[in-house]
Amino acid sequence: MRMICIDSNLLIYAFNLSSEFHQNSIKILNDTLISEGMAICDISLIEFFQVITDKKRLDKSLTNQEAKKVIERISHNEKIRILSMTNTILEKAFSTVAEYDIERYGIYDHIIAFSLLENQIKTIYTANTEDFLCYSFLQVVNPLK
Repeated sequence: MRMICIDSNLLIYAFNLSSEFHQNSIKILNDTLISEGMAICDISLIEFFQVITDKKRLDKSLTNQEAKKVIERISHNEKIRILSMTNTILEKAFSTVAEYDIERYGIYDHIIAFSLLENQIKTIYTANTEDFLCYSFLQVVNPLK
């Protein structure tokens, strides 16, 4: 079974009740989990927490306790593989920042891309496809389109 990595934005849409992509994201997450197998990077869970608890950014943000429970459910789900950052991943990612012209917040997606490479996962589902198109080793899919 091939595994697909889910970017934080799909998780955010799934738990943001006011998002126009809410229902669609839930369906995508459920379908992916059942048919393909799902992975998510630890850094994406951090991004999820940052955004979903931000009252200034979301009309219906989650409390920190609600977000914690979501992350616990994800991390305890045997069908979801959490990809943890390692020294090897960090070394490879930082050794290629010049090659990929990485600056500022782009480092997060860069680390995610190299986490996928290290874990031999070839596909990422994201609403922000442009963030990953420069990685020839990844198939980048926006399942919301």
